[in-house]
Amino acid sequence: MELDLGNVVKKSELDLYYQPIIDLSTGKVHVVEALARWRHPAHGMLSPCEFIPLADETGMIIPIGRCVAMEAFRQAAS
Repeated sequence: MELDLGNVVKKSELDLYYQPIIDLSTGKVHVVEALARWRHPAHGMLSPCEFIPLADETGMIIPIGRCVAMEAFRQAAS
């Protein structure tokens, strides 16, 4: 899994899903949270709890975070 983690950014294996955070007093969307999922070639879709701790331990958390942010910005702009 650690070896595969190196390909997450290179092969664009992350998918983003968006979760609205709603202000209950107004019912309006206050902010939107981007949630990353890893499309692992052998293990299928992995939730963050399955790969974020390993990414943190291996130092991949920074490039993954940068990739998530850039993709979220790109999607928001389009």
